[in-house]
Amino acid sequence: MPTLALGERPCSADSHSSLTGGFNVRFWVLLFLPFAVLGCKATLNAGATFPPKYYASGPEPRTVPACAGPIAVTVTDGRENPSEAGRRFEEQKPASDYPIKMTGDAIPYVQSALEGILKRAGNPGAGTTATTLAVTLDELYLEEKTYVNAEFSAGVALEVVVKVGNTPCWTGEITGQGSNYGGVGETEAYQQTLNRAFENAVFNMFRQKKFREALCGKCASS
Repeated sequence: MPTLALGERPCSADSHSSLTGGFNVRFWVLLFLPFAVLGCKATLNAGATFPPKYYASGPEPRTVPACAGPIAVTVTDGRENPSEAGRRFEEQKPASDYPIKMTGDAIPYVQSALEGILKRAGNPGAGTTATTLAVTLDELYLEEKTYVNAEFSAGVALEVVVKVGNTPCWTGEITGQGSNYGGVGETEAYQQTLNRAFENAVFNMFRQKKFREALCGKCASS
């Protein structure tokens, strides 16, 4: 029987069978190969950390009203524990969960996400009224449920004030949700799911008639 040199590791059923030419060895290798492959997949036994990054992750948003001028964005983080982003757990063991955390400061990410979504929506508009969205991030939550692959869901809650100059023109509580499916612990899946939640939140903002009017300088109290 041929011998293997030190450090040689056959990686397929064919390489095993070529060493012996025997049917029995090939049979057992084929039988246990799926278990070896499963053993190489990521397992859920710890928390996860990912860097947030905005890029278009869903359908085109509703367009900025034609009467709106340039829209600026400011963001503050109103959460008590900004480092925590959510939890991950196995579908068959929902009581055993692990934390999901975002690296860095959430404020630049939220601002870039909102600015990016507004730009996709047509900001700046053709109007002359300049407005500012003063946004407070009240809640951000990300969940990963794993089995062979993983299901992801995210939610955000924002307090939004539309200002014309320094005058508040509209105030509202806005929420958004996102979902996704992908590999266990994939950074891109975390990013896309959260991005979709913010895209959904902006879509929900534009559904508000008073919000759209405020972007054109018509304040809710007028």
